[in-house]
Amino acid sequence: MNVLKAANFFLPGRDFHVAIHRMLPGNVGYHTHHGFLEFSYVLDGSVRHAFNGGEERLSAGALVLIRERDAHGVVGAPGVETRFANIAFTTDFLARLARFARAPRWPVLLRDAGALLAVHFKGAEHAAFSKRLEAASAEFPGRDDALRALTVEVCARLLPAPEAAPDDWASKAGEPPLWLRELCVTLHGSEHLLTRPQVLPGLAHKSPEHLSRAFRKHLGMTPTDFLNARRLDQAAQALVSSDEKLLSIAFRCGFETPGYFYRLFRKRFGVTPRQYRKSARGLIDTH
Repeated sequence: MNVLKAANFFLPGRDFHVAIHRMLPGNVGYHTHHGFLEFSYVLDGSVRHAFNGGEERLSAGALVLIRERDAHGVVGAPGVETRFANIAFTTDFLARLARFARAPRWPVLLRDAGALLAVHFKGAEHAAFSKRLEAASAEFPGRDDALRALTVEVCARLLPAPEAAPDDWASKAGEPPLWLRELCVTLHGSEHLLTRPQVLPGLAHKSPEHLSRAFRKHLGMTPTDFLNARRLDQAAQALVSSDEKLLSIAFRCGFETPGYFYRLFRKRFGVTPRQYRKSARGLIDTH
């Protein structure tokens, strides 16, 4: 059986490899992975998916997470034009994600072959997820951030929830304590885009000084920087997946003035919001 090795797919220092394939009928080529995992998504059409000795048909909207030692292969179904997206990520990235999410079982669960991990998106959810995958399939400013967000989302959707821990938990390596992890997860909800930094101490039940020290020590940024990064992630996603006006996106994502939004966006992504949208849309149109 063919073994695909990370060294043959990943550029030095990169955690992700992305490809969109136009699938044709043919023989299924079984393979396993070494040093990486992947999630695969049927953008349109359908495929024959051979998996650990069995076979099934996956239709548009099917999302599957492939472990390092799962044996699988994919070919197009006869008479159906199909596009199929793969995002591969290294086991090193999974280990870092698991440490931060306080989910030590994730690397173990994703090492050995097992039952298929899958979910199916429909309607608007399928359209939005497809657009994000297509935008991430070629280089553009902020691409690694987009891939990281997609991978975290897939793992959170298909894997067991992180384990609870004492409030003062922190390892000798200096991982963030549970209260800070929980605060970060809470702030990832879209309802907190308008949250002001002054509110965070109350949400965390910590003093402003304690909160600021914890953010700097464990995340390397201030609470304000963290909120702005989250807002920029949401704004970038809206720019790619909708036709919403730039001014509307800026205010909906919590930026007080358009100038402040444009300045932070350009600093983060290296281009203006308008250029980012045009670049991402151009990449989508070429596939």
